[in-house]
Amino acid sequence: MLRNLVLLAATTRVVVHISSVTCTFALGHRYRPRQDQELETRPLPTTRHNEPVLIVVSGLPGAGKSTLADSVGRALGAAVLSVDPIEAAIWRSGIPPSFETGLAAYEVVATVAEHELRLGLAVVVDAVSSLEVAREMWRKAARRTGAATRVIEVVCGDEMVHRDRLARRERDMGGFPEPTWDDVVRRKQEFEPWVDDHLVLDSVRDTEVNTAEALAFLTTGLER
Repeated sequence: MLRNLVLLAATTRVVVHISSVTCTFALGHRYRPRQDQELETRPLPTTRHNEPVLIVVSGLPGAGKSTLADSVGRALGAAVLSVDPIEAAIWRSGIPPSFETGLAAYEVVATVAEHELRLGLAVVVDAVSSLEVAREMWRKAARRTGAATRVIEVVCGDEMVHRDRLARRERDMGGFPEPTWDDVVRRKQEFEPWVDDHLVLDSVRDTEVNTAEALAFLTTGLER
């Protein structure tokens, strides 16, 4: 029975205040809201994941997946592995940008994720993952470690908001260029539908709302 996210329900919980609604989830950290829509994280010393889970946060560039991945990772005390900073580091090492450097970044993330999963930890992967060949890397890492896999696809339902994010985004990745809207359109055209059961979240909504829904999704149906 897979209980990596709910094993310590008796001693650990997450309380999320959204307007007048309060949601409580049994997870690896305790949240105590000091005021509406403000969360404070206090890790518990006894918190650990007895069984591994791989959480894949997928979506187009600028859709808001990194924001959600970081928020979920913070809530779970999980490692967040992002492909873009790794590829940027490969470029900085003197290897010219190419299809191979992108592939290498995915391979690095998959390798590190597999190691963390073998330790029984939760791992959040932050990557576009637009093609099945990339997604199979995550599935393989999960299969090799006996981990559960949960997929969250992040979309941005407002094109103007999406465009504005791209125009203003500065991640300071040392020569790694930010994608243009044309790049996003191209990636959207090649984006293959997910065949895995997954949750779709629209990043136009508040991050706190999406995080609460993601956490609920991650604690549902994790028994086998």
